[in-house]
Amino acid sequence: MGKRELNKAMTTLFERASALRIVLASPATSSAETGYAEAVLACAGDLLAAGEPGVALELADLALNHETTHSQEASRTLALLRAKALRLTGRLDEALSDIKQLNATVRHGETPRDFLAELRIVEASCLWRLNQVDAAILALKRVREELLGG
Repeated sequence: MGKRELNKAMTTLFERASALRIVLASPATSSAETGYAEAVLACAGDLLAAGEPGVALELADLALNHETTHSQEASRTLALLRAKALRLTGRLDEALSDIKQLNATVRHGETPRDFLAELRIVEASCLWRLNQVDAAILALKRVREELLGG
């Protein structure tokens, strides 16, 4: 991808984020607005991949605090995305706090295994960056065991 195409892609991504900010800044008006979580997840995920965790964090916060009713899965995924964005912005203690809250609310028999693995991987990444290497390795070994065992 050339520089021009990259600039265009980033501009489009920021335009998507801006449009979602406008929608999420306004009060909920109908049940049709419940689909915004998926749009936020897609855009914020793209922002994380593009190296823009601050904007992704802002979108996740707006979506989580918006008046619309999200599905349990969407709320859970938004919270994980928020933790990833916090980690990437260097707010590691906040990310670990969010992960701890998320861990307390998930039902391990009902929550998809890949979600739980991703949650633990983000947690291990935070621990690693906080120089808690032994705890990070232990968490990653647990992920490996769960993925190979199930």
